[in-house]
Amino acid sequence: MLEVLSRDYRAGGSTRRLLLSPGLPPAQRRQYLEHLLGPSLAGVLALLAGRGRAHLFPAMARAYGQLLAGGRVRVTTAFPLDPAGARLMQEAIARVAPGAAVEYAEDPALMAGALVQVGDWQWDGSARGRIQRLETVLRSKVGASSGR
Repeated sequence: MLEVLSRDYRAGGSTRRLLLSPGLPPAQRRQYLEHLLGPSLAGVLALLAGRGRAHLFPAMARAYGQLLAGGRVRVTTAFPLDPAGARLMQEAIARVAPGAAVEYAEDPALMAGALVQVGDWQWDGSARGRIQRLETVLRSKVGASSGR
């Protein structure tokens, strides 16, 4: 269903009008989307539309389709997962990407947490990633307060 809506969006069809219509109240837009896609995906699309980012919908649909099509998922952790941790990770991935082949790797530079990659999409829940994001925020605040 998501791929069909994505093609319709790219072709300028009713999906595009639904996501971009300034006259459609956000609650009504979300209701339509929930009817078509269910609450989780509807929430994401309503958020994209509400933030003026509806143009990202086709790329998001493509990435989601890769997940569902049994794409390859790479999970990198700072240390090897114990059997219980590996089972939990596999179960979590199976909920969003049934049939995906999961590849595990270790990188001590992550310090803790995990880095999950699917195609060119990446989720960084590592300690290294959090520290880097914190550093970016702090640098922007120091730069803003010093008048730079």
